[in-house]
Amino acid sequence: MVDSDFTLFSNFTYLLADPVNGDEFEQEDERVLFGGHIEQSFQLSDLNALMWGADFRHDDIKQLGLYNSDSQVRLGTVRTDKVEQTSYGAFGRLDWQASEKLRVMFGLRADYFDFDVDAGEPLNSGSDSDTQFSPKLTLAYLFTERLEGYANFGRGMHSNDVRGASITVDPVTGDPADQVPLLVPTEGGELGLRFETGTTFNATLAFFLLEVDSELVFVGDGGATEPNDGSERRGVELSAFYQPTEWLSLDASYTYTDAKFKDVDSRFDHIPGAIESTFSAGANMSWASGFGASVRLRYLGEAPLIEDNSVKSDNSLLVNAALQYDRGPLGLKLEVFNLTDSNDADISYFYESRLPGEPAEGIEDVHYHPLEPRTVRLAMSWRF
Repeated sequence: MVDSDFTLFSNFTYLLADPVNGDEFEQEDERVLFGGHIEQSFQLSDLNALMWGADFRHDDIKQLGLYNSDSQVRLGTVRTDKVEQTSYGAFGRLDWQASEKLRVMFGLRADYFDFDVDAGEPLNSGSDSDTQFSPKLTLAYLFTERLEGYANFGRGMHSNDVRGASITVDPVTGDPADQVPLLVPTEGGELGLRFETGTTFNATLAFFLLEVDSELVFVGDGGATEPNDGSERRGVELSAFYQPTEWLSLDASYTYTDAKFKDVDSRFDHIPGAIESTFSAGANMSWASGFGASVRLRYLGEAPLIEDNSVKSDNSLLVNAALQYDRGPLGLKLEVFNLTDSNDADISYFYESRLPGEPAEGIEDVHYHPLEPRTVRLAMSWRF
């Protein structure tokens, strides 16, 4: 069980909407949530295995509030709600060794969501439910002792904010508002090759496709996300692991993704914030003396910040490192975040904002959150 009381103050557009008090707003989230998960596996025969399970989660949200504020003092209420939402899931998977070289895995998951919104604006109150079945299929074929090919196909989903599924009136303007679906289906597939030599080296090359019925896009002036058009992502991923000695292991991964909106003008089909290229690599060292060390690198390439791709984010590079020592029950760890003290952007957006002295209509520009500065943390643990 988790009992949380969360408050966040933000100002994305500075003085655009309110040139006197500013555009600061407060978000309030007070909730209790609990849930459970069970699963069990059975070996039906030498060629077949079965796994099944179930899970659930309930959120009792006592207060969801959005308020206009100035210097963390509330000036007015935009929206307040109380929400009850519950999700139930059941899943199963059958593994079948169809032949000496072919493995088949079939899975099915069923999800049920229900909610009840008690809104401060009664017209936005409501309750509803939705169900989705998500089948999955995996085929794996062993070409040689070291090389295996595989294909995955499946259906999934993401859920939207339940307040968007019950809304009828915009809380700011009072205009009619369109509701969004509670569950949004996704469908995807993957074709890949795995190469492995014992426990010292393995590599995977995979081509993937993912289709989403509705993309969630960040809206700067509201500081939130809203549903948009459906999307399609195509890409390739290459990953490798190598352990040249007992004390040293190396790993690396590269991904390229072409992400576009579907069924829109091709001049405006780029998804804001969808990074095209990512790369990560790391080295881990562990000695019999109890000492260990690690270093990890993360590279994020450019991303379109507007649908016509006329504005892009810059790439960013982050390096983290750690030293550790374990002796009996005692553990010591020294971590350094952002080792190079890079001031690259961690995430970027493009929207209108206004600073003092700028035009009343605001100026469109890139807004970004920089990487956290170099940070050192020392931790000690005792196991008993």
